[in-house]
Amino acid sequence: MGDGTNGSATYVDFSGGPELGELPVTWIHGAPAGIRCEDPPMQVHAYDEHTILLRQSKALTYEAPFLYLLFGNERALLLDTGAVADPERMPLRTTIDGVVKDWLRRHPRTDYELVVAHTHDHGDHVSGDGQFVDRPSTTVVGRDVAAVKAFFGFGDWPREIVHLDLGGRVLEVTGIPGHHDTSVAIFDPWSGLLLTGDTVYPGRLYVEDPRAFRDSLDALVSMTQTRPVSAVMGCHIEMTATPGRDYPLGTTYQPHEPPLAMSVAQLREVREAAVLAHDRPGVHHFDDFAIYNGPCTLAMARQLLRRTAQTLRTRLSTARTTRGPRRVRRRRADAWDFGSLAVLSSWWSLDRWIGTAQNGTDLASLALTIALTAGAVFNCWRAIRGFVGSGARERGLSVSTPPTPTPTRHQ
Repeated sequence: MGDGTNGSATYVDFSGGPELGELPVTWIHGAPAGIRCEDPPMQVHAYDEHTILLRQSKALTYEAPFLYLLFGNERALLLDTGAVADPERMPLRTTIDGVVKDWLRRHPRTDYELVVAHTHDHGDHVSGDGQFVDRPSTTVVGRDVAAVKAFFGFGDWPREIVHLDLGGRVLEVTGIPGHHDTSVAIFDPWSGLLLTGDTVYPGRLYVEDPRAFRDSLDALVSMTQTRPVSAVMGCHIEMTATPGRDYPLGTTYQPHEPPLAMSVAQLREVREAAVLAHDRPGVHHFDDFAIYNGPCTLAMARQLLRRTAQTLRTRLSTARTTRGPRRVRRRRADAWDFGSLAVLSSWWSLDRWIGTAQNGTDLASLALTIALTAGAVFNCWRAIRGFVGSGARERGLSVSTPPTPTPTRHQ
């Protein structure tokens, strides 16, 4: 790379890539239930001087999505705005403005633009858009297919590869529907990163359109055959470091994550898995990812059960090691667990009643539906009783016997 002078601006030469950058050993990954999370709202990591990776905190959103900020000579691209809209809780614009200001301090120029685009139109990738609507010199790309095609200049969506010039740094963009009809992938020749959104990442790959998903993976693999891809970068981590084992849906503490970056070989494995799962609805588990082909209602219910069990284990473990009024902690932990079970059993019984109303039922199914409903009522009652009881007991303790202060704990 070479820097030159173009008028009063410092010109960055983005030819000759890929320039391999550095990834952090660990990302912020939340804290156990019952222990205060010390993570910042967002982790900012410089992969290289012109490529910034960001992760939102699991304390604010269990999705903990990754965002990408790429600098060129004339404009920067922010890819995705994350899962939290509130600027007080998630100061995304303030963070981006600070990073842009720092880059411009090292590479002075005037009239520098920002483009805000998205890997796809799901809420955990677009919720921060509102923080940029009144930002000067900023374009927020629309989120439907027509807007995506118009901005990037697609003529033959989705298989065409089009270019987005950031000023010497020319990105290659292609459509990859299947997870969502607006999904795009971006290859950056400068860094060698292939950004794949929620289509490829170490986690649960949710498929809305199996045929489009398979075709999109074919297109991604084809891109890697003629381009120097250094890493395949998605927007989440949901797997554990144990092959074939994922963290339950909703997990807010993931201390044993695999790397975010996936290899071209792993991308090929995803393509091969998509071919196998194409006409087989349901969940298909692999070492580095899982494919959820279709709604997968039973599998999602199992995820909620796993999450409830995980919370119970964590709270019991925390209760053994944290000082304070033990019975209050136990009652509150029980209340949370019964509350989780109440949500699950209520949803499941409602689904059963809807099915009964639409399709009729036999006596055994009706009995099961009634039992699920009774379980939902019982869990709701236990959750409410636990919260009320723990609150009353805590107030009593605060008057008669002040509890021992709980020390600040770090992960």
